Amino acid sequence: MAEFAGHSHPFLYQHLLSRAVWDQEAIRAELLHEHLAFLSGKSYSPVVDETGFIK
Repeated sequence: MAEFAGHSHPFLYQHLLSRAVWDQEAIRAELLHEHLAFLSGKSYSPVVDETGFIK
């Protein structure tokens, strides 16, 4: 990821993934808000395949 982002060292990403403190509920709430904002006003239909999972 660091190489793709153009960083010469992976230190920032290593810290982010291993030692940073995460507020899981705040992240979940933010993602839910973003998804609902994206889907509001759009017409869509869930599709179910032969496995029964919504796609």
